[in-house]
Amino acid sequence: MAGRINDRGAWRAGAALLAALLLSLALGGCQARPGADPLSLWEDSSAAKSRLVAFVGAATDEGGPGYIPPEERIAVFDLDGTLLSELTPANYFKMLFIHRATERPGYVRPVERRSQRRALELQGQIRNGKANPAFDATTVALASDAFAGLTVEDYLRLVDEVGEREVPGRPGLRLRDTFFLPMLEVVSYLRGQGFRIYVLSGSERLMARHLAVGALGIPPAQVIGSDNELAYSGDPQGNPSTHPLGAGERLLMGGKVERSNINAAKALALAREVGEYPVLAFGNSPGDSSVATLVAANPRHPGLSFMIIADDPGRGLEVREHQKFRADCEREGWIPVSIKADWKAIFKGDPVRP
Repeated sequence: MAGRINDRGAWRAGAALLAALLLSLALGGCQARPGADPLSLWEDSSAAKSRLVAFVGAATDEGGPGYIPPEERIAVFDLDGTLLSELTPANYFKMLFIHRATERPGYVRPVERRSQRRALELQGQIRNGKANPAFDATTVALASDAFAGLTVEDYLRLVDEVGEREVPGRPGLRLRDTFFLPMLEVVSYLRGQGFRIYVLSGSERLMARHLAVGALGIPPAQVIGSDNELAYSGDPQGNPSTHPLGAGERLLMGGKVERSNINAAKALALAREVGEYPVLAFGNSPGDSSVATLVAANPRHPGLSFMIIADDPGRGLEVREHQKFRADCEREGWIPVSIKADWKAIFKGDPVRP
């Protein structure tokens, strides 16, 4: 029996062929040669790559001391800053908020002026190169309110609209293509070795799901994020427990955050929605440490936690605290992944470092 936090039913694997195709397209349509390195965008000298490959080799060596049955091979990834850049030019949800509050005609909400003022402030920070990937509580509340009343379909259309925008200062790079290619390789590699992939994000769940499913090819149920209220068009009093959903009624975005999936809340969400301990975790900040704690607490299989270090000013991906975070990794036993030293290329269209 798997190391379980609580009981759960059987899981279904995602569409592996779709994920392979998506990765191939992201890499420019190149087909992988038989026997080719599945982590080709990682430097051969990368200690993180070596540790991951050795772990996966042991986990899949049936009969070996490190063998992990397929049903217990669970890998958890943060989204923003781990799979998807939050510095090019900013967190995706912030870009979505700016688009909604300042550029969409017909935007009218009771807090419209405050939303627009805050969105313009964020826009100015981005232009000046001072965007902070973190969200303060006021901005989260204003951003959530900005989408209230939209149908879920219209909200996701906005997500796609923003994704088609070109990243400032990066000609030809669209926002939706700011997934880290080396991390897409990791996801594809693990899926090919029988690992079940979960994305555990602090971003709004429907947006995170829409982006992750499209880029990674994993089932929607394997993406967990912060939850905003949902409503439906036939419930004017906002009490869905007393009214059935009628034919022709539409699901709507609510205006408030129901549950924020950050810090320790990520571990609680994993316990609630997955019910099993992970053996691999990938993050990029101290806010991801709670999932690393669950990896360390796995009662059946010792695991590994990897942390992305944004230490590459030359390629526009640096946070001021990266040296402190590296020291945190060394103290806690997390494996640091240096964007500067470990990755040959970052985004679609980037030249590959020889």
